[in-house]
Amino acid sequence: MKATIIAVVIVVMMSVALAYRDSAPISYVKEQVEVVKEVRPDWATDEDAVKAAQAVIRKKELESERGELQSQIDEMKKRVTEIDKELGTY
Repeated sequence: MKATIIAVVIVVMMSVALAYRDSAPISYVKEQVEVVKEVRPDWATDEDAVKAAQAVIRKKELESERGELQSQIDEMKKRVTEIDKELGTY
């Protein structure tokens, strides 16, 4: 009896699953791909201009790293202050 009930439940669940799968609409999307040709600017062949651009990029990287380090230092200073306050209570 128990096995029959389990089998009926499984059959009903499979029927519902198949019915739901068949009722789901299928849609197709046509996509267009646009090909973009890369154009190198005139300055890209000038060695001094390339070095200057690389220097600007490096400067921005260093400024970013400095900002991150400064924020870490500020966080550590706050933590040291908290620890000093807690040590002062003992």
